Amino acid sequence: MLIILNAHHDLVQFTLPPCSGGSTWRLMIDTNAPDDERARKFRIGNTFGVTARSLLLFALEE
Repeated sequence: MLIILNAHHDLVQFTLPPCSGGSTWRLMIDTNAPDDERARKFRIGNTFGVTARSLLLFALEE
């Protein structure tokens, strides 16, 4: 699991880190996105725009 918090007042770019045991991160929770945008997959090393004052939860997948 990977938790990202952005307490800043503006968008922050975050690079999804490598982790043994998986090759992709699945977005489980984004406090600034509607439910239908969740469960998207992102490859390790991809950059993700984290909106202002939000929390993201990712799960590592094989």
